[in-house]
Amino acid sequence: MTLREAAEEFLRQRLSAGCTEGTVTGYRNVLVHLVKQADAARVDRPHQLTLDFLLTWLGSLNVAPGTRKIYASVTRSLLHYCVRRKIALHVRPEDMPLPVAHSAPRQTLTQTQVNALLATCKHPGNGWAKNNVRDRLILSLLVECGLRCGELCNLKLGYFEVYSPPQGSARGHITIRGKGGKNRIVGFGEEIRRALLAHCREWRITSDDQYLFTSEDDDTAPISSSCIWRMIQRRGAKAGIKRHIHPHVFRHTFATNMLRQGENLFVTARALGHSRISTTEIYLHMADTEVEEAGVRASMLNKRERQPWEL
Repeated sequence: MTLREAAEEFLRQRLSAGCTEGTVTGYRNVLVHLVKQADAARVDRPHQLTLDFLLTWLGSLNVAPGTRKIYASVTRSLLHYCVRRKIALHVRPEDMPLPVAHSAPRQTLTQTQVNALLATCKHPGNGWAKNNVRDRLILSLLVECGLRCGELCNLKLGYFEVYSPPQGSARGHITIRGKGGKNRIVGFGEEIRRALLAHCREWRITSDDQYLFTSEDDDTAPISSSCIWRMIQRRGAKAGIKRHIHPHVFRHTFATNMLRQGENLFVTARALGHSRISTTEIYLHMADTEVEEAGVRASMLNKRERQPWEL
């Protein structure tokens, strides 16, 4: 079996195992790069791969440290697949190191910034009323339900259940189709209930199998993630937010806010669809940092009058 054939078979296996098309596309981009580099070095079969070749290839990538780690992780997964298929290898998967990637601090939005973003969707007229209704629901779902951008794009009306009568503070829930084919349920409140009804009325969403947000070119296809990104950039600029924001910032905000409100780590992990608690722990650190800063701001020592001899 050639390296190319092994990579293609691995991708098919990942898709049948429940990985999303977006995840498999990401895997494919990595493996296309690997196979191209291997072809240039006349490495045609998996057993011809060496640790030196793989490390040299990873080192030559002009990418961020986090992206380099993803390349290494996908390559290691391919090697593990070859082992399970009893395809001969010269390098063991466990010998393939994962580069240390120091990720940038997660950004979050303040309540004032969230309010300013939602306020941009209230301006009537100019032929944009329909888009305002849609964008308000998108922003509300991102910040209140912590959806990934891909999950948001693929929402259908049938994924929503509106309670009648309400169950406590919850007005309904969404069954979210997450990564790896795993489903999770996230509740929503009155604001999203009203925004959902207004959106369905304005965009004539009546059937459970209709996409909630559709493409500009085809009303039977889901909206693209790039369209969501552009909308958030426009709304952010209109709201006066100076820094760059993107869909995942809302997910960071949702997680940090849950912990700030006293939810435990396990509940937060389930709401986010995390398989490992360690993935959620980064948000616990963010919430702790906010507590530290709040303590310093509230300190009476910071508010006392400075003496003339003090620096």
